[in-house]
Amino acid sequence: MKVWYITVLIIIILAIIFFRIKKCGNPPDNEILHFRFSRGYSLGGAIEQELYIENDTVYYKKETFSYRADKDVKLLEVVDTMFLKELEKIIRDNHLALWNGFEQSNSNVMDGNNFTLRITYKNGQSISANGYMMYPQGYQKVETELDEFFKTVEDSLAKRDTPF
Repeated sequence: MKVWYITVLIIIILAIIFFRIKKCGNPPDNEILHFRFSRGYSLGGAIEQELYIENDTVYYKKETFSYRADKDVKLLEVVDTMFLKELEKIIRDNHLALWNGFEQSNSNVMDGNNFTLRITYKNGQSISANGYMMYPQGYQKVETELDEFFKTVEDSLAKRDTPF
């Protein structure tokens, strides 16, 4: 009888721990107000991409910076609100809330790459992470997913601007 109580107690404790850990990896239960992801490359300039809401309108902003000013890109366009939902899914599926507070740097590298991630929610909560030649767990996968996501956003803009 005593073994049964101990077994049940252990299962309850493990369930509580599991659900607390799972909850910590989820983003705040709210809508995104502002999402910004930027990367800098020592040999290739920088790129900054944002998706944000202003006056109930969703905007996509992209800026690239290079050593040649004629190659820089600046883009600001209104986009469909569905992109916010897709972005929320990427954030949730990759547990980006666990990245909050990540701030690491490898000072042994002189010419390296960096990233910055800032997510602000309508309720005031935020997720913030940045690194220089140091990255949170799963960074490469997230970077690839975000590149694909922003390519989809830009492809939708190109289709919208095509007359046929």
